[in-house]
Amino acid sequence: FSLEYLRTHRIPTPVTIPRQSLQLFADCSVALLSCLNSSSFSPDEAWALRSLFTSLPLLLLRCNERLQWHAKRHIISRRCDEFMSGAWQDLWRQLQSDVTRSQSLRPRPYPPPS
Repeated sequence: FSLEYLRTHRIPTPVTIPRQSLQLFADCSVALLSCLNSSSFSPDEAWALRSLFTSLPLLLLRCNERLQWHAKRHIISRRCDEFMSGAWQDLWRQLQSDVTRSQSLRPRPYPPPS
């Protein structure tokens, strides 16, 4: 798993996300920004929280685009609830698992001719 892969991972767009889920995502974003603005953190802690903020769309909004709207809403709602309850590490582990799985499913290039 590499952070570099996250930069190339497709970020969900509002068109593919149910409106109620976008509101939950906004609530999570505001909560994290409020936390960043209201407390003093060491430079390392502040960097980690800013990194968490930039990866929030992937942590909370990623869904298979072929899913029905109600299924997406359920998945995103569950993730937002986990985020608000402080289960950030669990969400990160789920993302790592999804990324690892998607990397293993990618077609491998043919070996060079000998």
